[in-house]
Amino acid sequence: IVATYSPPSNLLLAWCMSRLTGIPWIADFRDLWTEDCTYVPRTRLRRWLDATMEKRFLRSADAVVAVSSGQTRILASHDPLHPEKFHTITNGVDLQDFIELQAPQASTVALPEVATEWNSGLRFPQVLQKQPVVQEGHSSKQRLVLTHVGRLERQRFSDSILEGFRQFAATHVEKAQRLRLLLVWHVNPGLLDQLRKSGVEVVATGALEHAASIRCMA
Repeated sequence: IVATYSPPSNLLLAWCMSRLTGIPWIADFRDLWTEDCTYVPRTRLRRWLDATMEKRFLRSADAVVAVSSGQTRILASHDPLHPEKFHTITNGVDLQDFIELQAPQASTVALPEVATEWNSGLRFPQVLQKQPVVQEGHSSKQRLVLTHVGRLERQRFSDSILEGFRQFAATHVEKAQRLRLLLVWHVNPGLLDQLRKSGVEVVATGALEHAASIRCMA
Protein backbone atom coordinates (compact mmCIF):
# COMPACT_ATOMS: atom_id res chain seq x y z
CA ILE A 1 0.00 0.00 0.00
CA VAL A 2 1.41 3.38 -1.00
CA ALA A 3 0.05 6.61 0.47
CA THR A 4 1.26 10.11 -0.34
CA TYR A 5 1.16 13.09 1.99
CA SER A 6 -0.64 15.49 1.68
CA PRO A 7 -3.41 15.37 2.79
CA PRO A 8 -2.68 13.44 6.00
CA SER A 9 -5.95 11.54 5.63
CA ASN A 10 -4.16 9.54 2.92
CA LEU A 11 -1.75 8.24 5.57
CA LEU A 12 -4.60 7.53 7.98
CA LEU A 13 -6.39 5.45 5.35
CA ALA A 14 -3.25 3.49 4.45
CA TRP A 15 -2.45 2.88 8.13
CA CYS A 16 -5.97 1.52 8.74
CA MET A 17 -5.89 -0.66 5.61
CA SER A 18 -2.51 -2.09 6.55
CA ARG A 19 -3.70 -2.96 10.05
CA LEU A 20 -6.84 -4.61 8.66
CA THR A 21 -5.12 -6.61 5.91
CA GLY A 22 -1.56 -7.11 7.12
CA ILE A 23 -0.25 -5.70 3.84
CA PRO A 24 2.94 -3.61 4.25
CA TRP A 25 2.61 0.07 3.51
CA ILE A 26 4.82 2.93 2.31
CA ALA A 27 4.40 6.52 3.50
CA ASP A 28 5.49 8.91 0.75
CA PHE A 29 6.14 12.51 1.85
CA ARG A 30 6.22 15.13 -0.89
CA ASP A 31 6.50 17.73 1.89
CA LEU A 32 7.07 17.67 5.62
CA TRP A 33 4.04 17.69 7.90
CA THR A 34 4.33 19.34 11.32
CA GLU A 35 7.90 20.49 10.64
CA ASP A 36 7.13 22.13 7.34
CA CYS A 37 7.70 25.90 7.25
CA THR A 38 4.09 26.47 6.17
CA TYR A 39 2.53 24.38 8.96
CA VAL A 40 0.42 26.61 11.23
CA PRO A 41 -2.02 24.70 13.49
CA ARG A 42 -5.10 26.58 14.58
CA THR A 43 -5.03 25.32 18.16
CA ARG A 44 -2.63 23.65 20.59
CA LEU A 45 -4.90 20.58 20.50
CA ARG A 46 -4.56 20.39 16.73
CA ARG A 47 -0.76 20.62 16.98
CA TRP A 48 -0.70 17.80 19.54
CA LEU A 49 -3.04 15.63 17.46
CA ASP A 50 -1.06 16.16 14.25
CA ALA A 51 2.27 15.46 15.96
CA THR A 52 0.90 12.32 17.60
CA MET A 53 -0.56 10.94 14.39
CA GLU A 54 2.56 11.83 12.42
CA LYS A 55 4.80 9.91 14.81
CA ARG A 56 2.42 6.94 14.80
CA PHE A 57 2.33 6.78 11.02
CA LEU A 58 6.12 7.13 10.69
CA ARG A 59 6.75 4.35 13.21
CA SER A 60 4.14 1.96 11.82
CA ALA A 61 5.00 2.40 8.12
CA ASP A 62 7.19 -0.34 6.64
CA ALA A 63 9.02 2.25 4.56
CA VAL A 64 9.08 6.04 4.38
CA VAL A 65 10.09 8.06 1.33
CA ALA A 66 11.04 11.76 1.23
CA VAL A 67 12.16 14.05 -1.61
CA SER A 68 15.45 15.27 -0.10
CA SER A 69 18.13 13.94 2.22
CA GLY A 70 17.39 16.74 4.67
CA GLN A 71 13.72 15.88 4.88
CA THR A 72 14.58 12.20 5.18
CA ARG A 73 16.75 12.94 8.23
CA ILE A 74 13.95 14.95 9.84
CA LEU A 75 11.38 12.20 9.32
CA ALA A 76 13.82 9.49 10.47
CA SER A 77 14.33 11.34 13.76
CA HIS A 78 10.81 10.27 14.74
CA ASP A 79 11.80 6.58 14.57
CA PRO A 80 15.52 6.45 15.46
CA LEU A 81 15.52 2.68 15.99
CA HIS A 82 14.74 1.96 12.32
CA PRO A 83 16.83 4.31 10.14
CA GLU A 84 17.05 1.69 7.39
CA LYS A 85 13.39 2.10 6.41
CA PHE A 86 13.76 5.79 5.49
CA HIS A 87 14.64 6.50 1.86
CA THR A 88 15.19 9.49 -0.43
CA ILE A 89 13.77 9.70 -3.94
CA THR A 90 14.45 13.21 -5.20
CA ASN A 91 12.07 15.11 -7.42
CA GLY A 92 13.11 13.89 -10.83
CA VAL A 93 14.73 15.52 -13.81
CA ASP A 94 15.58 13.74 -17.05
CA LEU A 95 18.84 15.30 -18.24
CA GLN A 96 18.29 13.81 -21.68
CA ASP A 97 15.52 16.38 -22.14
CA PHE A 98 18.12 19.14 -21.94
CA ILE A 99 21.12 17.47 -23.57
CA GLU A 100 19.34 17.59 -26.92
CA LEU A 101 18.73 21.33 -26.66
CA GLN A 102 21.28 23.66 -28.22
CA ALA A 103 22.11 26.87 -26.37
CA PRO A 104 20.94 29.64 -28.71
CA GLN A 105 22.57 33.07 -28.79
CA ALA A 106 20.78 35.80 -26.86
CA SER A 107 20.01 37.76 -30.04
CA THR A 108 18.17 34.84 -31.65
CA VAL A 109 16.29 33.30 -28.74
CA ALA A 110 12.68 32.70 -29.72
CA LEU A 111 9.80 30.54 -28.74
CA PRO A 112 9.84 27.32 -30.77
CA GLU A 113 7.55 28.36 -33.60
CA VAL A 114 10.59 28.10 -35.87
CA ALA A 115 11.30 24.49 -36.78
CA THR A 116 14.79 23.33 -35.81
CA GLU A 117 16.34 19.95 -35.20
CA TRP A 118 15.49 20.22 -31.54
CA ASN A 119 11.92 21.49 -31.62
CA SER A 120 10.47 20.33 -34.94
CA GLY A 121 7.14 18.64 -34.60
CA LEU A 122 6.09 20.40 -31.41
CA ARG A 123 2.65 21.97 -31.38
CA PHE A 124 2.26 25.38 -29.77
CA PRO A 125 -0.77 27.54 -29.06
CA GLN A 126 -1.47 30.22 -31.67
CA VAL A 127 -0.92 32.89 -29.00
CA LEU A 128 2.80 32.06 -28.90
CA GLN A 129 3.53 31.77 -32.58
CA LYS A 130 3.95 35.50 -33.24
CA GLN A 131 5.61 36.51 -30.00
CA PRO A 132 9.40 36.06 -29.98
CA VAL A 133 11.18 36.05 -26.64
CA VAL A 134 13.78 38.57 -27.85
CA GLN A 135 12.97 41.06 -30.57
CA GLU A 136 15.30 41.72 -33.47
CA GLY A 137 17.21 44.98 -33.62
CA HIS A 138 19.08 47.18 -31.18
CA SER A 139 19.68 45.83 -27.69
CA SER A 140 17.49 48.60 -26.24
CA LYS A 141 14.54 47.01 -28.03
CA GLN A 142 15.13 43.54 -26.67
CA ARG A 143 12.25 41.98 -24.80
CA LEU A 144 12.80 40.57 -21.33
CA VAL A 145 10.76 37.44 -20.68
CA LEU A 146 10.20 36.06 -17.19
CA THR A 147 9.01 32.48 -17.51
CA HIS A 148 7.30 30.31 -14.92
CA VAL A 149 6.83 26.66 -15.87
CA GLY A 150 4.55 24.65 -13.60
CA ARG A 151 1.58 25.18 -11.33
CA LEU A 152 1.35 28.79 -10.14
CA GLU A 153 -1.00 29.17 -7.19
CA ARG A 154 -1.81 32.33 -5.27
CA GLN A 155 0.24 31.40 -2.19
CA ARG A 156 3.39 31.15 -4.33
CA PHE A 157 3.15 34.76 -5.49
CA SER A 158 3.35 37.42 -2.78
CA ASP A 159 1.55 40.75 -2.79
CA SER A 160 4.95 42.48 -2.77
CA ILE A 161 5.78 40.97 -6.18
CA LEU A 162 2.46 42.16 -7.61
CA GLU A 163 3.07 45.63 -6.19
CA GLY A 164 6.57 45.59 -7.70
CA PHE A 165 5.12 44.96 -11.15
CA ARG A 166 2.57 47.77 -10.66
CA GLN A 167 5.22 50.28 -9.62
CA PHE A 168 7.56 49.19 -12.40
CA ALA A 169 4.83 49.59 -15.03
CA ALA A 170 3.85 52.99 -13.64
CA THR A 171 7.33 54.50 -13.37
CA HIS A 172 9.12 52.83 -16.29
CA VAL A 173 6.48 52.82 -19.00
CA GLU A 174 8.78 52.16 -21.96
CA LYS A 175 10.69 49.38 -20.22
CA ALA A 176 7.46 47.82 -19.01
CA GLN A 177 6.31 47.54 -22.61
CA ARG A 178 9.29 45.26 -23.29
CA LEU A 179 8.59 42.97 -20.31
CA ARG A 180 6.56 39.79 -20.74
CA LEU A 181 5.50 37.21 -18.19
CA LEU A 182 5.26 33.79 -19.83
CA LEU A 183 3.24 31.41 -17.65
CA VAL A 184 3.30 27.79 -18.78
CA TRP A 185 0.64 25.42 -17.45
CA HIS A 186 -1.90 26.16 -14.72
CA VAL A 187 -2.26 29.65 -13.23
CA ASN A 188 -4.70 30.55 -10.47
CA PRO A 189 -7.46 32.54 -12.26
CA GLY A 190 -7.57 35.28 -9.62
CA LEU A 191 -3.80 35.69 -9.70
CA LEU A 192 -3.79 35.76 -13.49
CA ASP A 193 -6.36 38.56 -13.44
CA GLN A 194 -4.27 40.55 -10.95
CA LEU A 195 -1.13 40.10 -13.04
CA ARG A 196 -2.87 41.31 -16.17
CA LYS A 197 -4.06 44.41 -14.31
CA SER A 198 -0.55 45.19 -13.07
CA GLY A 199 0.45 46.85 -16.31
CA VAL A 200 2.82 44.25 -17.75
CA GLU A 201 2.14 41.86 -20.61
CA VAL A 202 1.11 38.35 -19.55
CA VAL A 203 0.98 35.28 -21.81
CA ALA A 204 -0.61 32.18 -20.25
CA THR A 205 -0.22 29.08 -22.40
CA GLY A 206 -2.20 26.55 -20.43
CA ALA A 207 -0.97 22.95 -20.59
CA LEU A 208 1.76 22.14 -23.12
CA GLU A 209 3.37 18.91 -24.20
CA HIS A 210 6.35 17.93 -22.04
CA ALA A 211 8.93 18.70 -24.73
CA ALA A 212 7.35 22.10 -25.36
CA SER A 213 7.53 22.95 -21.67
CA ILE A 214 11.21 22.02 -21.63
CA ARG A 215 11.78 24.33 -24.61
CA CYS A 216 10.11 27.23 -22.80
CA MET A 217 12.34 26.60 -19.78
CA ALA A 218 15.44 26.67 -21.98
